[in-house]
Amino acid sequence: MKNIREAAVFFQSGYADRSAGGRGATDTDDKSKFYPEWSNFTFRNITCVNARKAVDMTGLKGLPVHNILFDGVSFYGVREGMSFDYAEDITFQNCIITPAKENEIKHAKNIKFNGNPLE
Repeated sequence: MKNIREAAVFFQSGYADRSAGGRGATDTDDKSKFYPEWSNFTFRNITCVNARKAVDMTGLKGLPVHNILFDGVSFYGVREGMSFDYAEDITFQNCIITPAKENEIKHAKNIKFNGNPLE
């Protein structure tokens, strides 16, 4: 992966609840059926060069992005830190991010980078 304009890895739950060509939820619909559940993904042996951000994850209150594993993933030339909002159980093992930047972490828990908690 090279020259990524935004985040190299992007999970976003806060978007319109309408499929292409489909009808969106109405005020009387149970909107929870439209919410994605981002879980149980593994990213392995990937190299990314020149992205604005390595990782940007935004889940929902009560439905966080969860159980995501990055194994042997390298991000070189990132311009911003990683972002996590409503995310939990995110593990980076044997990963590299250069240059290291400050991360934005809100409503998140159990995020580990090479064995160390991210705060």
